[in-house]
This record gives sequence, structure tokens and C-alpha cells, in this order.
Amino acid sequence: AVVLEIVCGIAVGRSGLDLVQETEVLGFLSLFGFVYLMFLAGLEIDFRRLKVQWGARRKAGLFQNAFFLAGALFVGTALFSLGAAAVLTGTGLVEADSLFLLGLIFGTTSVGAVVPTLKERGEIGSPFGQVLLLAAIVADVVTIVALTVVLILETEGISWELLVVVVMFFAIYLAVKIGHTLNERGHLSRLFGGVISASTHIKVRGSLALLLVFVALAEVIGVEIVLGAFLAGALVSIFTPRAHDLLTHKLEALGYGFFVPLFFIMVGVRFDLSVLTGGWQTIGMFSGLLVAAYMVKVVPALAVLGGRFGRRRAFAGGILLSSRLTLIIAISAVALGLGLISDAMNSAVILLAIVSCTVSPALYARMTPMRVRHRQRVVIAGAGRVGRELVRRLGEQGVSLVVVEQDPGQLQKLGDATVRTVIGDASDPEVLQGA
Repeated sequence: AVVLEIVCGIAVGRSGLDLVQETEVLGFLSLFGFVYLMFLAGLEIDFRRLKVQWGARRKAGLFQNAFFLAGALFVGTALFSLGAAAVLTGTGLVEADSLFLLGLIFGTTSVGAVVPTLKERGEIGSPFGQVLLLAAIVADVVTIVALTVVLILETEGISWELLVVVVMFFAIYLAVKIGHTLNERGHLSRLFGGVISASTHIKVRGSLALLLVFVALAEVIGVEIVLGAFLAGALVSIFTPRAHDLLTHKLEALGYGFFVPLFFIMVGVRFDLSVLTGGWQTIGMFSGLLVAAYMVKVVPALAVLGGRFGRRRAFAGGILLSSRLTLIIAISAVALGLGLISDAMNSAVILLAIVSCTVSPALYARMTPMRVRHRQRVVIAGAGRVGRELVRRLGEQGVSLVVVEQDPGQLQKLGDATVRTVIGDASDPEVLQGA
């Protein structure tokens, strides 16, 4: 889906038919789509699955821990990124005055490409998918924080604004600890249970309000708004009961149904093919960036994930983590504004973002089989008014249904030929066993 949306954007944008120009409204919707996608990325993380087991005595236990694997991937990528930056600048292929900023460009991963790809392949909830998701989040969050620190040092020097970043993360840590305590004591469950009937979709409204509050907070204190959006999604995932699948379904429908596709389409609309006509110097620069961008992700992935998930899946994971998009374009723009890179380098980075974010998900899809999701199966006793409503609601969520009813006339009212039915008494054990 991501590849198709970007290609469609290119087709109708400035490099294609030029039917769509970016307006203030489209720019806002595109930005909000990306922010919402980061919010959904935070919401997707299963913190119970990813709970760190630092008390494990055996060293092998670490390689079963998603946090450890994601952290090892990030450390390996960071080291390789700095090495690649040094090689490219030393050979003259890339002109950059800051190795650190160039390393940040290599170290990023597009969560906006990783999340939809894993979801489309049915991998988002698997151990392998959770490791890749967390690795992408760690890469982007650390990069965002590092970029924020670099900007403060470049513009303000050592100032109190550096302390604000630390205080923000400390506040998030306290909120998570408080949330866990309230969840364990059941206070939040009782609270949501009490207000659920007070207004229609009250938890959806509350989640969106939390998203906007954190985005505004991030803007006020001077950090990237994507960091605020992700933290808002993470807090919703932590603070709400784990049986909030319906809430997740509604939030995803709102995002993937409207806002998120607009973001990817506008990426294609903005792309300018004229960056390809920059001469051999630009082509050489782009080739060096492209090779390094994949090497710094694939090699650590093979080393860290190969032992647990197999070398083929580890290689595919490294390819997917090589997707880069908005964040490296933002870093490149910052570096260009500070005079740390040239215009040609900026064009090469933009092209790298488009190519990697388009090619990597497609390669990952070709290298990994589609994961078959386990469908929940439910037997409904009775096809009366309540039974028919259950059939409608559960059917919309893809649940496999069997309806048991004595009256054939009631079964005809279901109006859904895909629902399997059993004529009989639901209180009869043999009838239930057959159902």
C-alpha cells in the first residue's frame, strides 16, 4: 500500500501529470497524517510483550528480549553509520562538514514505512515484527533527541533547553510508572468502565485529545512533534486496558482510512525528478549514500537477528529497516540551513529517501511470506435481536461465526450468507459440540 500511494502521488504530482499542487490544506493534512501514523506506531507496541526481563540469569535469555535486540541493532547501526560517514567523506564522494549529522542520516528508519508494511504482512504482533517495530522506534526517537541536542548546541550553545529534553523524558517515565500502578490496582479499568456510556466514542475522543496535547507540548518545548505523537500513542497503549481492541480498531480506521494515505501521496506529489539531472557528481554521491544506507542496517541485522530468526528473515528485516523518509529529509534540511552540506547533497538525500522508502517495503514483501492471522471463532446462541447485532459487529471485525437457533425463520433474518448456522437447541451439549 505504501509503495502504491507514493507512486500514485508521483503520477499526479510535479514529476507526473502535475494535477495536484501542494496547498496549505493539503500540507496540513499530510503533516497530520504523519503525526497520526507516529501515534499509531506508539499504540501498536505491546508493552507487556516487550517487558524487559533484566532478572534473567542466563545470557541466552537476552536474545529472547525485544528491547535487547532492538538496542543491539541500534548500537550496531550507529557504529556502522559513523564508519560509513567517515569513509564517504574521506573518499570525497560526499561533502559534509559534520560526520555526526551524516551518521544521523544513515541511522534513521522510516517508522511510517515499517508500520504499514508489517501490518500488511500480518507481522505487527509477532515477535519478529515487534523487534523490527521497536528497532525503528528506537532509531527514530534517539535520532530525534540527538538532532534536538545538536540544534540547541548549534544555535544556543549549552543552555537550559538541554535540561528541558531530559525533564520531558523523566516526566514520561513517571507517567508510565504511575499508569502501571493504577492499572495494577484497577483504578483505570473502573474509570473507563464508568465513563464508557457517558458519551459516544469517548475513548476515541480522549485519545485524539491526548495526541494533540503531546504534539502541542513538543512544539512548545522545541522538540520534534513526531516524538510527542509517538509518546501519546505509547501512553494510550499503556494506560488503557489490554482488552481495548475495539478502540484500536476505531483509531486505525480513522488513520489508515484517511489521514495516513494522504501523507504518502503527498510525498510522491512533492518529489521532483530534476534531482536526477545534477550530473555525475550527484549520481556518484547518491550511489555512495544508497550503498551505505543499506549496509549499515543489513549487516547489524544479520549479526543480531540471524541466530534467532534465521539469516533470510534477518536480511529481510535489515532491508525493511533501511526505509528512510521524512526524518532524513528534515535532518538534511537542517544541515543545509546550517551550511554543513551542499545543495547537491541535499538533493541526493531526498532521492535516497524516496527510493529506499519505495523499494525496501516491496523487497521485504517479496522475501517474507504473508503471515496468516489466527481468526477468532465465536458461537452465538440465538438469532434474535441481540444475536443479530452481535453477528453484525463481530462480522465487521473478521470473526468467524456460527449461529445456533431453533427457529429457521430467525436465521433467515440474519441476511448474511457467509455466517454458518446450526438449527437446534443451544442448551443441548451435542448441538453445541457440532457448532
